Amino acid sequence: MEHGVFQYTAEDEERILGGLDGEAIFLKTPSISELKRKYESDIKRMINLQLHMITLGQYHKEGKIPRGLRSNIRPNLFQGNTIYCARFVMLSNKYAMDTILLNIEYLQEESKKLQQNTEGVEQKIKALITIEEWNIFKEKIEKESVKLRNELEEIKRKKWNRDLEDYEAGHIYSWQRESNKPMWKKKGGHGKNQYNDRNVGHVFNDDFSYRPGKNDRRTNKRKRRGGKRHHREQKKNRKKNRLQPQRQAANKKRDQTS
Repeated sequence: MEHGVFQYTAEDEERILGGLDGEAIFLKTPSISELKRKYESDIKRMINLQLHMITLGQYHKEGKIPRGLRSNIRPNLFQGNTIYCARFVMLSNKYAMDTILLNIEYLQEESKKLQQNTEGVEQKIKALITIEEWNIFKEKIEKESVKLRNELEEIKRKKWNRDLEDYEAGHIYSWQRESNKPMWKKKGGHGKNQYNDRNVGHVFNDDFSYRPGKNDRRTNKRKRRGGKRHHREQKKNRKKNRLQPQRQAANKKRDQTS
């Protein structure tokens, strides 16, 4: 057998493929089950998009911001300055309100595209099944859609009421809620008052020269871990000391019998 390399030429490729009979159109033609699954998925997604747009629009109309769109950035420098914090809130509000409009704008475009795709899939399904089969399938989809809409409305209603409570309490952003927590708290159960790290800025007002960092908190955590290991070691030694006389007596008895 001779050593060498075998390779198909362009003429070989054309000759072999040209000898095939039929077309593979069936590979690109979705089955009726696939079309139904896609139609059902698109209908549910359409309901979700519509409710989301309506809800976001109501938030913007009433000047409210859902928790998911509230900025996590906080005023780290002048937390004790009322005017500074008020302006910081207004800047955060402006960002959130514009973000709501941006989301609604693109949700509207996505909804239009999805509506067109759904109508196209519907026509394909109708071409493959009878009118009776389509009516049965359509009725099933409508029942599931009503159930899904009710569930989504309930979820959004709860979130809306939760967000209204934030505004009634005046605690819109997370740093506003934290600012009302006690500046001192007990740690370790020893009755010693220590700083609450998240409120250190309020203790020192505008003096931001000292602020416990991650390394300080990590060091304290390691100390606590070391303390736990120390207590476990002490407990182990006490148990060992209690068993020592019993072991000595057993060894003495064994030596006497031997």
